[in-house]
This record gives sequence, C-alpha cells and structure tokens, in this order.
Amino acid sequence: MREYFQSDGRYLKFNIELPYKEMCAEAFKLIDRFSPHRGDEYSHKGWESITIHGLGWDKHENYDAYGFKKGKDASPHMFWTEIADLCPITTKWLKETFPCKRYGRVRFMLLRAGGFIAPHSDSSMKLIENINVALNNPVGCKWIWGDGEELIMEPGGVYAMNLHYTHSLVNNSNEDRMHMIIARHDATDGWKHLIEEAALNQGITGEYITIDELP
Repeated sequence: MREYFQSDGRYLKFNIELPYKEMCAEAFKLIDRFSPHRGDEYSHKGWESITIHGLGWDKHENYDAYGFKKGKDASPHMFWTEIADLCPITTKWLKETFPCKRYGRVRFMLLRAGGFIAPHSDSSMKLIENINVALNNPVGCKWIWGDGEELIMEPGGVYAMNLHYTHSLVNNSNEDRMHMIIARHDATDGWKHLIEEAALNQGITGEYITIDELP
C-alpha cells in the first residue's frame, strides 16, 4: 500500500536543492549508451533513456515489457544499476537529499534537438505523482497540455506531474534536452512536506489516498 496525492492540479514545483549542472554533465557523458524509449507505443522522435535504478541499466520501459504483471512484483527486482556508479553526484542526491528510501524506476530522459513526444495520457487517475527533474531545458523546449497550455520547465526545477492529463513535448532547439524521471515506492514524511509546501504556495488542493497498485 502506498499514499498518493490526488488532485485536479496539473503539477507541483518542489522547493529542493539540486546540483543540476553537475548532474546534467554526468548524464551527457553517457549519451552514447542511451536507447530509444517507447518506440512502438506512439509517434515520437528523438526520445531516449537510460536507467539509474530499475531492472537493468538498459531496461527503461514499463515493468510489463520484462514479463511482470504487476509493479509490486517487479519492485523487489529493482536495483542501483552500473549507471548509478558512473553518476556519483546524481546518486548521492537521490540517496541523501530527495526524500525517498525505496525507489522504483529512476531514469535519465533525453529528448534530442528537434525531437517531440506525441500527445498522450499515462494514468486513469488524477494523481500528482511523476517526478520530473529538469537538468536542462533549452529555449524552445516545452511541455504542452492537451488544451494547449504550455509549461516551460526551469533548469534545476523539480516537478511532480499529473499525468492523467493529456500532454506532449517538443524540443524546438538545437540542443538536446536532459531530464530525470523518478518513481517512488514509498511515502516519506519528507515527500509529504514537499507536496504540502508546493500545494500551499501554488494554491493547489488535493488529498492523500492509499492504494495497493496503480491501475
């Protein structure tokens, strides 16, 4: 069982320190090891990934792509991959600063210059959950909600996103975009503090719900 923040809000921006420039440099040193993400699901261009914590450094798709029927079945098989050893600043931040003690998938997510991710929704529930860490965000790179509203993420910003809402991304620049996506498998007091502080600052309302497995 895990707690989630259910809300009509689209995102929350956390107040947390992040050595994003150093983390970004670590990610780009590994750029030749990235591989295409979600290649068969829907139209996109230039979306690639590599795994820091998960089922393997080159296993960045959802758990069902690797033979697991439920996330809770895959969770015990997740570990810090060799990528974590190659990114000590990133790994130190994840282990010592971000308020999570039990991680799911943690991945660097690359959107190549000129790339795009087609409109899609990732959840049937309105949960502000998916953690998107902007290690850089070139001018011309933006998140677009289904109604056309745009979100320009700030380099060094840490955002919890509500992926119930349709969204797409474009990188209309000459520079590769590098973010990190975090999935947590616990609900620490520190995580709740980040949620509640951001919700108060942004005027977002919601409530915690406890469920066993995301639908």
